[in-house]
Amino acid sequence: MGSILCIETATHICSVCIARDGELIAERETTKSMSHTSLTSVFVKDLLEEIGLEAKDLAAVAVSGGPGSYTGLRVGISLAKGICAGANVPLIAVNTLESLGLASIGKFKEEAGVQTAKYLHIPMIDARRMEVYMAAYTSDDACILENEPKIIEKDSFSAWIEEYDKIILSGDGAEKCIAFLENPGLVDSKVRCSASNLIKPAFIRLNAAKFDDLAYYSPNYIKSPNITKARKALF
Repeated sequence: MGSILCIETATHICSVCIARDGELIAERETTKSMSHTSLTSVFVKDLLEEIGLEAKDLAAVAVSGGPGSYTGLRVGISLAKGICAGANVPLIAVNTLESLGLASIGKFKEEAGVQTAKYLHIPMIDARRMEVYMAAYTSDDACILENEPKIIEKDSFSAWIEEYDKIILSGDGAEKCIAFLENPGLVDSKVRCSASNLIKPAFIRLNAAKFDDLAYYSPNYIKSPNITKARKALF
């Protein structure tokens, strides 16, 4: 299947890894704030040198395509596109919420060792205040809610809580959501954005030869970035 370079910059986490035949072989990651611009390309260079690869040897470059931070997504996707164009390798843009959801499902199955058919996995990206970008996946990887902005209220997920044994939250919106709702049916999977989460969906796409257009692909912000204009000087 070859090797895929994976880049994750959708949140404050800056993460890069290389996977071969579906398995992680090298990784760099930091939670240091405001590090995407300065460290993402350095991580890529270090990993390729570490395992003795050149960009042209890659089967593809996978990147987290949103939703997420406007600046973070722009940095990661611009770098991924540049590598793909220079090395003539295909681009795979992975839905950030999908990668979180699949990682949560996989982790919980491994740790719990129990039947999880009645568990629902909700990946969520913090969109400030009490808003999140979220999706929902059953334990067999089926998506029942695709990328959607949601304001968290006291009765959020009430119908799902009645239907499922547990609601498993992941992503950087999980902690504030659980603290606010205070429902024992909600569990934080502790899964956060990481380049390693891109490995499974990226190799599925590679095997299906389903790639993104380098010229026309753009991040899925869900909502337009909130850009404020500087105030005019009074004097």
